[in-house]
Amino acid sequence: MSKGTKTLIIVVTLAVVLAGAVFGGKALVDYIYSIRNPDITTEPDTSKELINVNARKMKKLSVENSYGLFEFEDTDNGWVMTSHDHATDQGIVETYVMLASYIKAAKLVAENVSDKAVYEMNSPIRVTVTMEDSQETILIGGLTPTNETFYVMKEGDNAVYTLGPSIYMADPLTFGSYFAMNILSLVIDRDYFPDMDYNFLHFERDNEVVIETSKNQDLTWTMTAPINIQTEATSLSVIFVSMKDCQIVQYIGGGLDDETLEQYGLVNPKYVIHYTCDSGTERTVWFGNDSSSACIYAMDKETGEVVTLDKSDLEFLDNKAVDLVAYVIYAESVNDHSKVTATFAGGSKVLDLIYENDTVTSLLNGTAVTSTQVSEFYSGLLSALQPEDIETGVTPEGQAALTITFEKKDGTVTEFSFIPKVSAEDGKVYQYYLLENDEYTGILVGFKGVDAVTANTAVSQ
Repeated sequence: MSKGTKTLIIVVTLAVVLAGAVFGGKALVDYIYSIRNPDITTEPDTSKELINVNARKMKKLSVENSYGLFEFEDTDNGWVMTSHDHATDQGIVETYVMLASYIKAAKLVAENVSDKAVYEMNSPIRVTVTMEDSQETILIGGLTPTNETFYVMKEGDNAVYTLGPSIYMADPLTFGSYFAMNILSLVIDRDYFPDMDYNFLHFERDNEVVIETSKNQDLTWTMTAPINIQTEATSLSVIFVSMKDCQIVQYIGGGLDDETLEQYGLVNPKYVIHYTCDSGTERTVWFGNDSSSACIYAMDKETGEVVTLDKSDLEFLDNKAVDLVAYVIYAESVNDHSKVTATFAGGSKVLDLIYENDTVTSLLNGTAVTSTQVSEFYSGLLSALQPEDIETGVTPEGQAALTITFEKKDGTVTEFSFIPKVSAEDGKVYQYYLLENDEYTGILVGFKGVDAVTANTAVSQ
């Protein structure tokens, strides 16, 4: 098997999967049947090749159906779509061209047809293949009464046939459906968000800001909503990676009326994402209702174009704001510090890191400890700093139950304090307000991490 043949099989398989995702088998039949429904009985078998040309000799292809006119052309850079200003998947475009290069009639239905409307040939799908010195157009009409295939005829002839299987696709119904569907749903580039470096993100849910953050020159990020805090790019990867992986399932189109947009949930969208990239790209995307259990409607606000997206890459849309803040408080390596101190009512734990040449001596409360013990101690402090919830608009008061001080090698000191949040219902403490350098961060941390640090005053040996 040649490399080209293998590629063809892979791409055709992908195309079949994509078409199935767009319509589903029965839904596709119901859709086409609803607009193309002749009541005609077929006649005896006769085979006839309507189009059978070498795809490499084709120069242009056009398909005109109820979704519009789709034109493709062979260029120095391969086959491209010339009728729409959209990025397309070149492999799928080339496969689509190959499908169109072989259209076969399976059975003769009628000769010298006078009333072509009976076969839905008054508004057919037009498939035009252009070679260097010739051009052929095939007309695809309605479905046969058994819903197994389409009626088809060659422009200029009066004979009507049933569409036969392709050498690339055994099922004539599926084969013909590729010409009836919104072709952009097949060939458009599946990536919805650009694979670029983002520098600003604004995310709303139910008209409330979930997160707003921007990138600084030193590549750190400053979050301004729901709280003001310095973050790191890695903490935002749950959003940025998901966006870059997000795939289009179906292209719906642009210029839709308000009634249709309302049906899709895109008049008052549930989710809004606005972002900018280092390249200058800027975009606002609205997300509406689920189009299925696996997909959601989305619209580019500037262009008004609507697609459905795979929800499996958009789980962050329903994440709590705190989940997008997680792991950003203090994610540096312990080796960036010279001293770390945890102070609480029962005592304190002091980690000294002494650097001499290429070696590090670690002392916990004056006693030498192993790198494993250092890691356990430091991990415990990071666990205590792990955000559990966000609460703004309050001024924490009271004595700190725990204070953690990080002193870096360059002398920079950062202090975190944990003020108990007393439950109004039972007077117990389930969370702590987190302060950084005596300023409330807006973050609540869980009691378990704090209690684990303060539980034992003895140094683990």
